[in-house]
Amino acid sequence: MCELEMGRLVLFVVLALCGTATLSAQTASGEALRRAAELRLFGVEIGGPEDGFSLTNRLHFESARGTEANFLDLRPIWSTLEPKPGEYEWSSLDAGLSNATAVGLPVTITLRFFDRQVPVWLTSENMLDQEGRTHFGYSGFESRSPSYWGPQARASYLRLIEAMIRRYRDNPAILAWQFFYGYNDSFYLGMWQNRETLYDYSTFSQAQYRRYVSQVRKFNLKQLNKRYGTSHRSWEEVEQPKPTFGALNVSRAWYDFQDYRMWSIERMFDDMFGTVRRLDGRPLIMYYGGSLHHAAHQLSVYDVGLRLLRKHGGALDITCFEDPVPTEIGAGIVRSYGVPLMAEAWQVPPPTRDFRRLFFHAFAHGVRAYQLVGNWEKMAPTPEGVNMGGARREAVSADWQKQAPTRDEFIRTRRVFLEMAETEPVRAPVAGLFSYRSILSHIPARHYINPTLAMIPVLQEHQYSLDWHSDLSPLDDLDRYPALLDANSEVLERRVIERLAAYVKKGGRLVLLPRSGRYALEDGRPDYPLLKRLGRPKQGGGPLETWSHGKGQVLRVTGEIEWPSPEGTQTLIKLMEWLRVERPVTATPGVLATISRGSQGQLYVTLLRQKAESGRGTFQLRAGLLAPGQRYRVANLFDEKPEPLSVDAAALEMGFPASFTAHELKVIRLTPE
Repeated sequence: MCELEMGRLVLFVVLALCGTATLSAQTASGEALRRAAELRLFGVEIGGPEDGFSLTNRLHFESARGTEANFLDLRPIWSTLEPKPGEYEWSSLDAGLSNATAVGLPVTITLRFFDRQVPVWLTSENMLDQEGRTHFGYSGFESRSPSYWGPQARASYLRLIEAMIRRYRDNPAILAWQFFYGYNDSFYLGMWQNRETLYDYSTFSQAQYRRYVSQVRKFNLKQLNKRYGTSHRSWEEVEQPKPTFGALNVSRAWYDFQDYRMWSIERMFDDMFGTVRRLDGRPLIMYYGGSLHHAAHQLSVYDVGLRLLRKHGGALDITCFEDPVPTEIGAGIVRSYGVPLMAEAWQVPPPTRDFRRLFFHAFAHGVRAYQLVGNWEKMAPTPEGVNMGGARREAVSADWQKQAPTRDEFIRTRRVFLEMAETEPVRAPVAGLFSYRSILSHIPARHYINPTLAMIPVLQEHQYSLDWHSDLSPLDDLDRYPALLDANSEVLERRVIERLAAYVKKGGRLVLLPRSGRYALEDGRPDYPLLKRLGRPKQGGGPLETWSHGKGQVLRVTGEIEWPSPEGTQTLIKLMEWLRVERPVTATPGVLATISRGSQGQLYVTLLRQKAESGRGTFQLRAGLLAPGQRYRVANLFDEKPEPLSVDAAALEMGFPASFTAHELKVIRLTPE
């Protein structure tokens, strides 16, 4: 090999393994996105408030290795790393990396801070709510969460990120970086105790808001007064609008404020991720709280994070994955952006039943990485974990231990997960649409949006799973779905109204609920502009309306329905039938079912029994998934020594029997003979 070729080879190895060379932004981000898609992670955390473990204690790392985790998430704390402005103390993270190396496990590094973990020297830059109160979080109104626009906090955190990357970027054991800012969802944290608190109304944010409307949105004062119906005489009089709790707010001032809040988040994380990408080529991980009813008040507007991950390269980590609503919603939006998906539970740790449901969801949606949050040794929540919602407050450790998965089950699940992470879900071609604009209009949104989203677990119980999109998404891929259900998107931009009209005109079938398209964002009038745009004819006032628009069809449900009720369930099934949804797999009532495809022609049927007692059931595959006349070897991946069994395609299409223990999770691999 010539000297020039040897030099090129060395350069390639350095770029691939360490990612420290300077690449163009686009090339580096594309490479980071590719590397994120190749991550197959199943592990535990060390150093967070939920687990009670120390980065400096080698015994905790040896214990983690005993779970057969294939990586560790190290969680250093800002206040520990930077006890004084600009003075860094790396000993805890140095020890953590040394301990991980000693037990032979690679790591991700997650930098975050909660309450007292914010350096004390930044308390003057705390977020304030609409009444001027300091931030409400896990410690009540004594919580700390720096404003996104606090000058010292912002600059200090970016310097800390740069110092960390420079110090550790040559360590090949680091797989990816994850950086929180505050809670990552700190704009609205009163929900757990029904506190009417919204952020951020600090002087830092107020000043930046004026800059946003004047320089980013480019309104002059006259235009702003006309837009908001105000009579400000100077920019100093312009202030952020205050929330109207418990009522729909469709004013232009409120929407501009919500756009400013999302813009603030995106600017901060863009600066953070840009700092990483300038120095290192490893993937980024971004964590999102999963529950949609508070998501739009926090960082967890999925589109914000997904745009950043597409730009800088990385994966999205969604919590609450044991809950079907955030799972279905979050996974759908992630899928539409083509970003790799990670998952974790909100419970610290989850009980066995929810642990299994989480992995049913993971296999159904193509999750590539998972980490257990909490104490894997005792499978009992720490006091911090209880405060963060990890368990029932009345649960004692012994009771919780009975509920939690055993270490043996954790290890078995790891083996199954790593095989399933190489498969692709077989999805029915049906999409769903929900509206962040609507959720942003109603704070708090729990009782506003949750009755509609209650349809998701009902659909899941009948093996229907939609690919959800948000109204803030580009919606470029809608035309590949012949069927679409809108989930009461009461407030929509004109852009989305036009997109839905074009979708139906081309031949799509669209289901609307009673409040779908009631307001256009731009004018805020409750005159149902979507229905007008779809050419809705005069109707007779029945429970369902249908009409044609172009080559497509529209069906509208005219009254509110409780979806978990027998009437609601029956209506949902009728809607799916009208949409002509063909489920890839069906199963006995009380059994959840999904199907995935392997790279060598295998099919994987995942089944979860929902009942607390043992029983029997059947599952049935849709015709066309199996080769006619083909025989398949059948094995449950969770069995240590599965009994050999061979069946033909016809038997699997007619209905194949299965027996279950209480809340049992099965993954049936079908291998062509």
